[in-house]
Amino acid sequence: MASLPLGNSPSCSLACERRPISLLAGPLGQWDEGSWDRDKKPFGYSRKDVLLIGLGVTAIGIGLKSGLDFAGVDPLHAGNVVQLVLVLGLTIGWISTYIFRVSNKEMTYAQQIRDYESKVMEKRLEGLTEAELEALVEQVEEEKRRLGEQQVK
Repeated sequence: MASLPLGNSPSCSLACERRPISLLAGPLGQWDEGSWDRDKKPFGYSRKDVLLIGLGVTAIGIGLKSGLDFAGVDPLHAGNVVQLVLVLGLTIGWISTYIFRVSNKEMTYAQQIRDYESKVMEKRLEGLTEAELEALVEQVEEEKRRLGEQQVK
């Protein structure tokens, strides 16, 4: 059996996306001209961002300890306070982001379900004939008219 390019397995599901592989691309696709726009991620989702976050937390800890030392707090107590503040702050912050994502339904599983449902609907629409599409459009328009009449009442 001939091998398939990475990401194009024979067991691809409906949501599988097949795309050509550029021979000029490096391991992360950085040489593909269109990849920079396609690979833009929100802050916190790249190696550079993770390193910056780690350095920032470390700098905050060092700064807080130095500030407490400068204020005359015992170094042992200052270390304990810094550790307590950072661990509690990071834990509460992380948990709050999780609660925010759950309340807004932005979890990975929910997003995968939405993506799958939209792909299934696209596939079903592609399989409809012209007459079936026209009948569907007429049904949608009739439903809009009925809803509009109900809202007026």
